[in-house]
Amino acid sequence: MNPAPEGPYSQEPQLLKFRIRLSRSLDRAEMTPGDLAREVGKSRQVVWQWLSGARIPNAVSIVRIARVLDVPSDWLLGEPPTCCAERVVSLARKMADVGDGPPYEQDEKWRTT
Repeated sequence: MNPAPEGPYSQEPQLLKFRIRLSRSLDRAEMTPGDLAREVGKSRQVVWQWLSGARIPNAVSIVRIARVLDVPSDWLLGEPPTCCAERVVSLARKMADVGDGPPYEQDEKWRTT
């Protein structure tokens, strides 16, 4: 795929990661920007603007992009791939620490942790 021209957000470190990961994910999925545009309900121009850094996708678009490209949205945004797993483990540990008392006592413990 030819690189998109540079936009105003093109050199922001986090957004640069997004642009690179979006481009690589498109290649891996053997999709064109037009294919992605159809799948997420956007125009080809908007997808090219995401790829160039001229425009930043909103949260709904990020979720749709991640689903279509079969990648975690956190990873697409430049987060390390383990961040989601770490959150799940942390939540599971908190849940394991909750006592066996009545439900309202358990709810109170969650509110204070």
